[in-house]
Amino acid sequence: MYYLFDVVSQYVTLPVSTMQPTQERPNTRRERVISLHKSGMSYAEIGRRLGITRERARQLTKVKPAPDKPALESKAILTASEAAQLIGVHVNTVRRWNKKGALKGYRIGTRGDRRFRREEIDSFVKEAESWEPA
Repeated sequence: MYYLFDVVSQYVTLPVSTMQPTQERPNTRRERVISLHKSGMSYAEIGRRLGITRERARQLTKVKPAPDKPALESKAILTASEAAQLIGVHVNTVRRWNKKGALKGYRIGTRGDRRFRREEIDSFVKEAESWEPA
């Protein structure tokens, strides 16, 4: 009979014997799968140890990490969600401000997607910071 703790700890723990002494413990599941595969374990063994299928273990070794997205500071044209993230409000608030004319934006494409110029977002934020309630 297994207790829940025994079953969970069986899959979660990563024995130190499979790691090089100078390596740090991997942070992500992908890093754990790669380090175990490099140590000579089969995908089936890795899957049993980590509680995933052997096919998923194989996929994790083959996946290339996604390239980093450019920082919002370097972009000249922003989407509604990026503008909302920069201002610190919900995306629907940005859409409403654009609809009312408080925030200038441009509609592009057949779907009418909104785009905002970075300079206009910065000037909007500066104006909002200097605004004092009556």
